[in-house]
Order: sequence, then structure tokens, then C-alpha cells
Amino acid sequence: MFAHVTPTFDNDHKIVSFHSNRRVPDPKVIKTAIAPLYAEVLREESMHRNGKDALAAGYRKLTDFVASQKVSYDELIFAL
Repeated sequence: MFAHVTPTFDNDHKIVSFHSNRRVPDPKVIKTAIAPLYAEVLREESMHRNGKDALAAGYRKLTDFVASQKVSYDELIFAL
């Protein structure tokens, strides 16, 4: 699920609500790109007993993958 959330402001510029647009990615993209990457991140996280270390390792795995694609995270996600 991809979501974009935008605040709604009143006349005093205070946030009064939010509007969210969501879209479901193509199932083929999930199967061929997202699911394999997610499995790699989970595999990396499972190698650590400490939750904080696991989260850090999973995050590194994801950011290393994004860097290897030579695009920003947003560019990568919207290209899928």
C-alpha cells in the first residue's frame, strides 16, 4: 500500500484534519520486487537477538539496496 497524507488547515493555519490517498501496487511488482526484498530484510533481522540491533540491520539492508540502485527511496518506490 502506498499512501500520501496531506493536512487540511483552517483559516488560522491550524491543522484540522488529514486527507489520505492510497494506491495498491501491481501484484506482479509485489511478487517480483517487493516480496523478495522484504524477505532479505527479514532474513537479516532474524540474525540478531536484540530487537534494536535487528531493526538497525534491516534498515541498513534496505538503505544499501536503495543506494545500489543509484536512485532515492522515493524514486525507487514510484518506479516499481
